[in-house]
Amino acid sequence: MSRTFDSLTSPNALSSNPLHDLLNLVRAALQTEFEPEVQERELSFTIPPHVPLTELLDQLEEGNFHKEFHNLRVTVIGARLRIRQCMPSVPHETASSIIFILQNQLRVLAGGAHPGVKFVGSGRYTSPNEAKEADGGLSPLSRPSTAWPSVVVEVGDSQTRPSLNRDVDEWFGMNLAGPHRVNLVITIQISRPSDEIVVTFFERAAVPNTDSPFLASPVHNLGPFTWTRNNIPNLAAMEIPVQLFYDTVPPLLAPHPTVTIPANIVQDLAADIFHGL
Repeated sequence: MSRTFDSLTSPNALSSNPLHDLLNLVRAALQTEFEPEVQERELSFTIPPHVPLTELLDQLEEGNFHKEFHNLRVTVIGARLRIRQCMPSVPHETASSIIFILQNQLRVLAGGAHPGVKFVGSGRYTSPNEAKEADGGLSPLSRPSTAWPSVVVEVGDSQTRPSLNRDVDEWFGMNLAGPHRVNLVITIQISRPSDEIVVTFFERAAVPNTDSPFLASPVHNLGPFTWTRNNIPNLAAMEIPVQLFYDTVPPLLAPHPTVTIPANIVQDLAADIFHGL
């Protein structure tokens, strides 16, 4: 479900505080009830001229929008503010835990030593005129705390494939002028009507594609994986290239081309997600 709001139609659109007017419009939109059976929806707004991006994002954070209106993921590109609003969902939160699994498996690969990556949660990442929030992420310790992560996960609970592909393109298309870019985007698409889950690992495309996602390609020999309740016992291990987690692979991990999520952990993750549906 997607709805677009034009801030110029706000009753107070001509006031002297366009940021205040936009926030009121956002709050009113977020307060509307979800349609039956809808797990998440997308709301889009026009950002008025002269509204600073940093101030807008700070007000969304400080105004407790995230706490008051369930699970929010904010994207800003130019003059467009897009908010993905998700109902509280056990499957959504469970799917996001794949980030913790990857961090732990990197530690196993490092023989119990610190793997040189940190969990960055659903942090907000910004560059000029752009901002985006993920469902979870990992970042090398070598990157500053404000840097964009190397790995992000996007969980779509009934989110369409085109919408997820757009998120993938945005992660690879943002911060192109910055020194730190996203290397890997993991999408977990939960489809309640068909009762299946599709997990896809994307890396940056060598050349743009003719179809969406335009800036990403599935990682070679790594899915996509379709999970159903019936095939859980047959789910195999996943082998993810280690280089995608780092700018420079640490010497301790250099001998290992991939990090493994063992089959039993993949099966447990799939079972836990389905249990919550």
